[in-house]
Amino acid sequence: MAYTWTLLFSLLPILSVCTASPLPSVEVMKRAKQLVVRLDEFQFPTELTTGALDYDFSGTKSIVAALERCNSPISESLEGVTQVKTELSSLISFLRQLRQCSEDPEPTPQDQRFTQSKTFESLKRTREYLQQLQQNLDNLDTC
Repeated sequence: MAYTWTLLFSLLPILSVCTASPLPSVEVMKRAKQLVVRLDEFQFPTELTTGALDYDFSGTKSIVAALERCNSPISESLEGVTQVKTELSSLISFLRQLRQCSEDPEPTPQDQRFTQSKTFESLKRTREYLQQLQQNLDNLDTC
């Protein structure tokens, strides 16, 4: 009987790793959907185009890099953008933890010369990227 309990407890770490694998993608999907809903609340100028998305989904590291490129030019001067940046930063942090990236990039001073059109472009690009991310969650690295 004692051996059974010992065996069971020794297998718990293995079982938790095996069963935890799909959970990060569920969390990323939830956060990405939440952000897309929030970004859909913005009224983008009709003439605004973002061009082709040049980001790849080859792994968590590339996803983090793409989201950082989306987040970086977004100015907080528009109403509601602070919440988007907070949630996007939270998603990036979650993905970093998933990837076990302990080093954070050097903080850069926020350039105050961003115009509203640049912010709208970045918000729209972020929304489009998050929509595509939801279709490519199988590329997330698992620990």
